[in-house]
Amino acid sequence: MPDTAQPNVVVPLSKRAGLVRRVLHATAHFARTQGTQASTWRGLALIISACGIYIRPELAAAITAVGMAVSGLIGVLFPDIVSPAGEQ
Repeated sequence: MPDTAQPNVVVPLSKRAGLVRRVLHATAHFARTQGTQASTWRGLALIISACGIYIRPELAAAITAVGMAVSGLIGVLFPDIVSPAGEQ
């Protein structure tokens, strides 16, 4: 039976570096745009509090209360971004 598998394709280092640079740039841009939204920060506060409940189950009630308080505080301090009518 003949071997029909494709040989390993080696991407030149210059192309890989360009790809990595583009991916890092796109990731940084995404983080900057998402970092300005209050919902991102509320979500992070709730995720961190959920991780704290998992790590210290005996403090679940206190961790939940602090996480919800931080989430509420973020909701008060950060303005909601409303896009103009017709834009998505």
